[in-house]
Amino acid sequence: MKNTTEQEIFFSELKLKLHLVAVVAAAKVNSKDTFTKAIQDGMSKNTDYPPFILEGITFKYFSLHLHESLHDKLMNLSAEYHCRTRISMMHVGMGMALGLHYLKAYKQATEKKQKDECVLSFFNECVSKSKKGYAGCAIESLGLLIQTHMRDEGILFKWVNVLINSDLPPEIVLQYIAWIYHGLGRGYYFAPKNLLPTYASHFKYMPLLSLKHLINKIRRSELTEEYASCAIHNAVAGVFWAISAVSLTNPSILLDYLRFVREDISFFSGYHNSIIEGIQSNFAMLSITMPYRIKNMLPTIENDLLLYIPSSQQDKLIWEQFVKKPRTGYLKKMNDFDLSINVENIFCVQGFEQFP
Repeated sequence: MKNTTEQEIFFSELKLKLHLVAVVAAAKVNSKDTFTKAIQDGMSKNTDYPPFILEGITFKYFSLHLHESLHDKLMNLSAEYHCRTRISMMHVGMGMALGLHYLKAYKQATEKKQKDECVLSFFNECVSKSKKGYAGCAIESLGLLIQTHMRDEGILFKWVNVLINSDLPPEIVLQYIAWIYHGLGRGYYFAPKNLLPTYASHFKYMPLLSLKHLINKIRRSELTEEYASCAIHNAVAGVFWAISAVSLTNPSILLDYLRFVREDISFFSGYHNSIIEGIQSNFAMLSITMPYRIKNMLPTIENDLLLYIPSSQQDKLIWEQFVKKPRTGYLKKMNDFDLSINVENIFCVQGFEQFP
């Protein structure tokens, strides 16, 4: 580490990452409790980062009750839980439970038919058990699980091949690829092997090294150009989605990753839009954290993001390009924000058109 500022960034990021992981992992569910009671008890014991608490509770609950449907369970929750951010993170939790179940079943299966059934059952159940407009939140978690729980990236490529060779329409396959690779990008940031920020001569943080390796691997794969491009751009967006989630109270964390992008411009020059969409789509979660307009969250956004001024001119330029200018344009559009937008589109690049 070169100076005190870098040390501060290092420890701030490490503290926030460990805290968010701990919030999800610490969730506890009694097997005899109803879903409503599990949510109420869990939230009464911990009010820190509510969306992540709900993710952890829902993951633990559906790991015990795989046959149940989140769509049905949501009907019994009080109004405070019907904020779209909270609903989306509960779908992430259910998707993690379904994903872990079918990933394990896939590894245990010996026949190709059985393996294929595991893959397609995961996607079918995510759709059938989700509230309309949220299935993608559940599906996206598959990519996250590959990194955080299975630690076997090769499985994802095999699952993608099953999707491509299935009877699903190509546009559905493309959408599924978008979600799961976005999740894989998020997984790179929170994966145990990448949990600690590190410094080295050729890279700043391990998640970006993993991302570069993945991009090169996809480029060499047999995926068509359309599928490969979809996978790469969503993985890039997913990494920066996760970085942004940790950076909301300390923008210097995000800035440090953007410096890396600037320093490795020859590699990342074709992915600037994906980086921007990853950042902006995570910030969009702030706008739907409450069931009201963004004006309720505006002071926090302005103080932590729009009013943040990097010290050097180079840093100011990169912050303007990736954060401030896109964010300002987004805020201007929020007056006409369509509250009926499918939240699942925040969990992928494809189809997320409301950002400039």
